[in-house]
Amino acid sequence: MSATAFLPQTLQVPLPSPASKKHPSGKKKPFAITQVYNLLLQGVYEHYLVLAEQLTERHYAAATIKHVERRLKELADHKYLDYLQLKTAKGSGPYVYFLATKGRRYFQDAGCDLKRYYRPSKEQDRSYFHLMHTLELNDVLVKAHAFARMTEGFSIVEMHHDLTLRRKPIRVAVKRRENGMLKEIADEIVADAWLAFLLPDNSRRWLWLEHDRGQAGSKKVKEHLRGILAFIQAGGYKTEFGAQGMTVAYTTSGGINRREKLREWTREVLMEHTQLTNYRVSFGNWFLFTAVPPLRSLLLEPVTLFQENVWYHPFGNKPTAMFRVD
Repeated sequence: MSATAFLPQTLQVPLPSPASKKHPSGKKKPFAITQVYNLLLQGVYEHYLVLAEQLTERHYAAATIKHVERRLKELADHKYLDYLQLKTAKGSGPYVYFLATKGRRYFQDAGCDLKRYYRPSKEQDRSYFHLMHTLELNDVLVKAHAFARMTEGFSIVEMHHDLTLRRKPIRVAVKRRENGMLKEIADEIVADAWLAFLLPDNSRRWLWLEHDRGQAGSKKVKEHLRGILAFIQAGGYKTEFGAQGMTVAYTTSGGINRREKLREWTREVLMEHTQLTNYRVSFGNWFLFTAVPPLRSLLLEPVTLFQENVWYHPFGNKPTAMFRVD
């Protein structure tokens, strides 16, 4: 259940803020979670690990980045947020924010389940690759929210993050041929994210989002694709998400060549699936692929990603748009 419905407008915390104004009596006001702080905390809660510029793009104009950074520092000073600093080729990079003890308690008090919420101290085995994957995935999710905010009639009514979905992997039965025999092999899959858009005509569009950084090999990618196909054919999107359909959207920061490699592997899996199942319906149009810049390398406008012809189906070479906006 979304935390938004439960969040209190203010939450009094006894710790004073160093920047708080004083009462006429000379005492400092206690630090309180106002609507502005609440909005930023909500963003951190939903994305797990997030940069200040990502929260700015999701909620505000780019020129307000300094304001957002100041508010995040205040939340960190009062132990609602914690942070780590990215390392770059040039040295220290931006701060990555996540919920600290008070932040987790804030959402627990609001009725949210944080039993398996991300804690760096408990996930020391998470590599730099996984950290960057989460941040790049969040870049795509933030652009989806920014697009919905900027485009009349659009809104995001549901979002589930990879780190939430991993709590309950989806079980599928994948058909494989072994020793000449057709067998169903039990497997588990998890989307990098699930999004539900409400469109101007009050219809909905559901996205199963996968983000690729160009490092997974063909075997791993194909195994995941087989699981997704089994999920689609079984109508799992109805039982798991209450959706009437879905689009599998692959973004990759590995460049155009990597996008084409993903399309090639998908074509191979789709043809294999047809041969194994004798299923006459092609699922090619359920898949879309696009290349996006690596984290913080180039600017990508939300409208470009979701409204312009930058997506490709597995078959054919004519680009298309994710959404058509009149």
